[in-house]
Amino acid sequence: MKKVFISGNKAFAEGAIYAGCRYYYGVPRSINNEILKYMSVRMPEVNGVFTQSENERSAISMVLGSSVAGARVLTSSITDGISAMDEVLNYMCGLELPCVVGNIMSGKFGLKNLEPTQSGYAQAVKSNLSGYSKFIVLAPHTVQETYQLTAKAFDLADKYRNPVIVLMDSALAQLNEQIEIEENLLSPEIVKKDWKVGNNENNKNFNVFKSYHDDESNKYTDILAKFKLIESESLYESFMVEDADEIIISFGLIAKIAKGIVINERQKGRKIGLFRPISLSPFPKEALRSIANKVNKITVLESNSGSMYSDVCKILDNNKKISFFGESEYLSGFRKVIKEFEKGIVTV
Repeated sequence: MKKVFISGNKAFAEGAIYAGCRYYYGVPRSINNEILKYMSVRMPEVNGVFTQSENERSAISMVLGSSVAGARVLTSSITDGISAMDEVLNYMCGLELPCVVGNIMSGKFGLKNLEPTQSGYAQAVKSNLSGYSKFIVLAPHTVQETYQLTAKAFDLADKYRNPVIVLMDSALAQLNEQIEIEENLLSPEIVKKDWKVGNNENNKNFNVFKSYHDDESNKYTDILAKFKLIESESLYESFMVEDADEIIISFGLIAKIAKGIVINERQKGRKIGLFRPISLSPFPKEALRSIANKVNKITVLESNSGSMYSDVCKILDNNKKISFFGESEYLSGFRKVIKEFEKGIVTV
């Protein structure tokens, strides 16, 4: 292991390189530009391929090509850019092709503003995709965890042959911290993929990926059964919840800030804790239900208009002890949400 001082964007890139990713396709976008620049240098250093494409649709199509050939492959963009990838990502879910996608959350309503928000939750978790497609979605809250979860994302993508989203706050993507990274990189051939195109030893009968399956096919039921298995991969962190009377539920960088709030309130004698879903899909439902049954108050804190809040309400059957603190017609912006929440929580 070695210590480095890098941003969340670079930690995301290094996590992919450590995991054996040697193909990166991306598009110049504000905030995502740092990943492009970094990968343009790092990929040649590890005998990898870096390609700057003209748009996100082209980038994700290149991802599909590398994935079907058996490679560990990566792309990234801001939330608005990820929307342009939807059709191909849906296709990859149907073809059961693994890849990892970095979704840097920023802006609102497609207006290209760079304000830090958690606007990408609904897109990543509930998706705009047609059909039955689902992503595995991981949400780091520190630069160190960004590195670790990106590496884990490739393992999950290959295990379930499904796209995995690493969902980063734009503020986290640009945040610099000292972290530890592995010096010895994993081999790109770490996972044997018998399903990849042209894998037959005699090279006579290539594996075929069909884009059409009739009603007699088991393809659809097999994929739905796989999504059920993915539920076992849920990840979460419970912080100071053992004796808590109330908990905050938050994800990403806001969860890191919420930890500080919990520590401060604990020092004043308040029994408060934090529940942080690390995997937003699959969501750690049973763990949340177990903790929620022991507390009197639950506050969902997020920098959007309540994307995760609606999921929490559904999981907990609209329990009356749940409240929401986030963006509204009266309050907008990452910094304002945190500032006002801190004001409110110390006066409750």
